[in-house]
Amino acid sequence: MFFGSSDRARHRLVDLHRLGVLDRFEPMSVAFGRRHYHYVLGPEGAAILAAEQDEDVEGAVRRCKRDRALALSQSQRLEHILGVNEFAAALIGRSRTCENAELVDWLTESEAARWTDGIVRPDAWGVWRERGLELEFFLEYDRGTETLARLEGKGRDYERFEVERGVTTWVLFAFTSPRRESKARARLVVATVPLATGVVAGPARPHEAIWLPVSGGTERVSLAELALEPKPPEAAERAARSSARSWRFERSRPDDQQEEAPIEPP
Repeated sequence: MFFGSSDRARHRLVDLHRLGVLDRFEPMSVAFGRRHYHYVLGPEGAAILAAEQDEDVEGAVRRCKRDRALALSQSQRLEHILGVNEFAAALIGRSRTCENAELVDWLTESEAARWTDGIVRPDAWGVWRERGLELEFFLEYDRGTETLARLEGKGRDYERFEVERGVTTWVLFAFTSPRRESKARARLVVATVPLATGVVAGPARPHEAIWLPVSGGTERVSLAELALEPKPPEAAERAARSSARSWRFERSRPDDQQEEAPIEPP
C-alpha cells in the first residue's frame, strides 16, 4: 500500500512494533517451520487513532488487549481476513503507482453489514475508478469453506437488496482455485444479479483482467471494464421497483464536493 520495497515495509513494521504502535503475533502452524509475523494495532496505535478521531483515548487503550491478538492467531478465519485485506491492499497499491486509478470508497465486512441492514453480508464493498471507468462492487471472498448451495443463496440475498436499494451493483466472487471457481459458476448461473468470478490465488491483482461475468460474458475483463459489461435485465426491473425507503441506503461519496450557498449582502 505504501512501499515499493517489501524490505522497507518490514523494517517500518518492526520500528512501529518497538514503539508500541503495533502488536504482532506468529500464527499457529501444523507444518514445520516458522511463519511471517502478522501485525495488528497496539496500545499506542489505538491511542493515536482515538485522538485523531476525537474519541476516548483511555477507553481505546483498554480495549486493545494482547489476548485479542493471540485469539486471532488461532482463528480459523485468519486466512480469510488476510485474503480480503490483501484484496484491498492490492487496489490501494495500484492507486499509489497509477495516477489514473483510485479506490474511491471501501467498507469492511462489519461496516457493509450495518449499511445494508444485514440484508446482505459481503466481505467488503467498494468503488473502483480507473481510466475514466467507475465500478461499484460487493466482494465475496471464497476459500472453499462454504457449500455451493450457500453461494447460490447469496445471489438471492443480493436480489432482495436490489429491490430495497433500487440500485444494481456488481457482486464479485473471488476464489482461490480455478477448480472451485468452475464448480461455483455452475450454481451461480441461476442468479439474476450482475455477478462476476475471478481467481486471486497468489499475489492478488484484482484490478487486472481476471473477472468473468456469469451471464453473457465470454472473455475475462479488468475490474474497471466490468462497468461496460451488460447487466441482467431482471436486475434493472428490480431496481425500478425499489422500496419507498431506499433513501436509507444512500451514501455520500468521500470526493463529493459540497457547494456552498452564496453569501448575500446584508
